[in-house]
Amino acid sequence: MILAIQAIDIRCSIQKITPEKALGKKTLEAYKYLRRFVPKLEKDRILFPEIELIAEKARDGSIIEALKE
Repeated sequence: MILAIQAIDIRCSIQKITPEKALGKKTLEAYKYLRRFVPKLEKDRILFPEIELIAEKARDGSIIEALKE
């Protein structure tokens, strides 16, 4: 999921569009939800804590619940 949201940012940058224009409604909601926890990767950093956080949110159903609202 982290790679997907990073790819969205790269695609939008290349195409000079916003995620709001590039994504469907629920995909945009998921993107925004995940970006609350994982900032855009602009330089090398240790990703383990963010990977673990997103993995836990996937396991406990938090991501799905956030998209139901």
